[in-house]
Amino acid sequence: MFAVVMNVWKGLTPCLMVVCGFIVVSDGVPVNNEETTDNLQTRRWLTKYGYVAQENPSETDPGRLINGTENLSPPVDFNLTAAIVKMQRNYGIPITGKVDNVTRKIMHTPRCSVKDPMDWLSVDVAPYVLSGTKWHKFQITYKITEYTPRLSQSEVRRIMHDAFQIWSDYTPLDFTEVTSGNADMLIAFPRWDHGDGTPFDGRWDPDRGTGLGLAHAFMPPRSERIAKKYGIDGDTHFDGDEQWTTGTHRGVDLLQVATHEFGHALGLGHTLVPGTIMYPAYMYKDKYCIHPDDLQGIQAMYGSRKSKNPLIPVCSLLPEKCHDSEYDAVLQFRGDTYFIQGIQYFRRQSHKVDGPILLTKMWTALPDKVDAGYERKDGYVFFFGGSKYWKYNGRQLEPGYPRYISTDFGLPSDLDAALPWQPTGKTYFFKCTCCRYTFPQGERYWRYDEELGRIDDGYPRPISVWKGVPNNVDAATQYIDDDSVYFFKGRRYYKYSEKALLVLPGYPKYTAEHWMDCPPQSPDEDDDDIYIPLQPQPTRLYYRSASSHSLPLGSLMSICLIVFLSICIFQITLE
Repeated sequence: MFAVVMNVWKGLTPCLMVVCGFIVVSDGVPVNNEETTDNLQTRRWLTKYGYVAQENPSETDPGRLINGTENLSPPVDFNLTAAIVKMQRNYGIPITGKVDNVTRKIMHTPRCSVKDPMDWLSVDVAPYVLSGTKWHKFQITYKITEYTPRLSQSEVRRIMHDAFQIWSDYTPLDFTEVTSGNADMLIAFPRWDHGDGTPFDGRWDPDRGTGLGLAHAFMPPRSERIAKKYGIDGDTHFDGDEQWTTGTHRGVDLLQVATHEFGHALGLGHTLVPGTIMYPAYMYKDKYCIHPDDLQGIQAMYGSRKSKNPLIPVCSLLPEKCHDSEYDAVLQFRGDTYFIQGIQYFRRQSHKVDGPILLTKMWTALPDKVDAGYERKDGYVFFFGGSKYWKYNGRQLEPGYPRYISTDFGLPSDLDAALPWQPTGKTYFFKCTCCRYTFPQGERYWRYDEELGRIDDGYPRPISVWKGVPNNVDAATQYIDDDSVYFFKGRRYYKYSEKALLVLPGYPKYTAEHWMDCPPQSPDEDDDDIYIPLQPQPTRLYYRSASSHSLPLGSLMSICLIVFLSICIFQITLE
């Protein structure tokens, strides 16, 4: 039988080597090609949105077409670094002169096709921007000349009506739709080159970062005397290839984009104040509201109107720290408490809270999401993200980092929290092993000996040892000169007493109220710890890169091995 197996192996080995070798090669990433493509997209983005000075617009007009695509080749003397610096300065992000993660995110976000103004200073001070022109009357007509096939005509008409109403609710402007004859504003859904010098770029593809231009609008005529009859002043064009939707994260919400574009058609420019209607990048908002910055801009041109029942409310003036009080990591550093949230952080100094501040301004090279972090008693700071960790001497990244968590700490990836605890002098790490399900006793913790550089014997243990602390915590920290440990989960936190060895009565409390100096928080349905033993959490829509659609390499190799063994067994049976 052994001889039969060896004969089969000799016959199949060349074929299997070819097949498995093809699998390995296919799973690789053509780095050079991707880098070239990314560099080209960067140059096109900077050219399209006004970060390249064009001495001869007729020759470098982004509206020109070559083989159905935009000719966005920059001038011969194009300085890529200078253009990136200009863009980073405008958006108030770290000025590196390189396309880092923060810069790339902005460049890969769908947006309005109108160019960015060049007089922004920073995201902290950029006010509303006026184009310098406005309508010289309060009764304005509009006509829809072309519709999108993605929505019914009645839906499009309703959405356009609502988008205009958002502006008319707060100004003396009145908008009337006409279906024949001339109109002050024309609305259409053209595709690609449509004759206005600013062609569209096809449907937005989040995987490739292409098709970012969603719509554009033209400013009002300079005076009533020269108001256009057949020109494009005040007109709005939406990309006919986009997946226009209404009231959903999927596709592109037409109401929110239309409200932005009509702001241009009324005379507003882009602003870099986050959360405004006139912010250039598109991001669907569940709770749509008009920002005070938008109001100041539109009312500076047309005056104000008090509406009893506006279609959307004015956005809350509460600071950003009070809107979303869920944090990825909380740690002490040099006497201050740092609340990390995505790519930004808030810093609590005594009774003062600063932020949000970009995390990379304090600690460079960190990923977009940090899972946990802590400051060791010798001043070194550790951050954990995914399967890796970063070690800093204060704010300076140590050479050779990031490194793998499993190699140096013997811990799993995707940690939930890290806690240096004074009573034992050890560091505690927490991780929920429940994955997509929330089970009681699903959280475990490890105790790490910093001096010996290893996990103590008898660990991990269930988090139930920490009486009253819930499963699946988000962060943990020990406040300076305090004999308590604070665990954070969702919008709330738990105070654990080192003396009583349990969570104190009256907890959990709201993080925003007690750590961010915010007004009292209203409870919501997510506040209670609900355990669902067999039912998965609701599915969310995520965009994946093209490479993520293939099977993992390990799975493909396993399939290859199974096929080989099956053939061997079949041959042996025949013998």
